[in-house]
Amino acid sequence: MSVLAKLCREAIKEDLKERRAAVMDEAAEAGKSIRKARRNFVNYKTKMTSLRRPDGTVTVSRRAMEKVIYDFYSDLFDSHVYMPTCHLRQDGYVVPSVLPSEIRHAITSMRNGTAPGPDRIKAEHLKNLIVLSKPWPGFSRGTCRNAECPLRGKLARPCCCIRREIQTTLAIIAQFACCL
Repeated sequence: MSVLAKLCREAIKEDLKERRAAVMDEAAEAGKSIRKARRNFVNYKTKMTSLRRPDGTVTVSRRAMEKVIYDFYSDLFDSHVYMPTCHLRQDGYVVPSVLPSEIRHAITSMRNGTAPGPDRIKAEHLKNLIVLSKPWPGFSRGTCRNAECPLRGKLARPCCCIRREIQTTLAIIAQFACCL
């Protein structure tokens, strides 16, 4: 059986050599670029028929091969950096590990049109989040959602609860921005 497989592999290799020579001859006779013909030939070579999984089994299914490749590269380019969580004080105030001004500067300095990271969040979406996280005119009316807030509806500026919501939102954005 192995002799037959060896003969098949050699025959396929010889056929590929002949086909490559024919493609180069056709390109030369037609006056086309030989470099482009070689590149096209390499791009359309034989397809991968099987793939060995990390556990040692061999898969033949195209979908299973794509999943193995996707998992490998996702793990390869995934962030393995430990990110400390935000610390919660006793009064419920979330202390972000990064200043909101640093987050705003990092996100606004990102170029538009760049490919999204593994979290699939584009730079334009992050920039829109920065606009949304700034205090809105509705906040200046003291519209607080916290029923226990003693200053609910009495302030001319955002109350402490709304500022906490803004800072919590910025802390979440910071964790996403650090991944990019």
